[in-house]
Amino acid sequence: MKYIKWDYDILGYLSKEEKRNCEAIDKYLEILHSRNKNISVVISIDGGNQFHIKNNEESLIGYMTAEQCKYALRGILVCIYYIR
Repeated sequence: MKYIKWDYDILGYLSKEEKRNCEAIDKYLEILHSRNKNISVVISIDGGNQFHIKNNEESLIGYMTAEQCKYALRGILVCIYYIR
């Protein structure tokens, strides 16, 4: 996971499905970074693995599953491509 960080560097366990979603999330984040967008994903272990999308360290969307995070990032990418 190149672009996904754990909150407070506390590592948790990811299921196989979460790992697959994290691979897609990393790909989406790589595309966003190549377009000079400072968007990151942080995983917190509060109440299970909760994914948070941040922009310049400010929270954009929080408390979602890995799958919801993947689709939210896909939506952000679609917006960026259509707004050019």
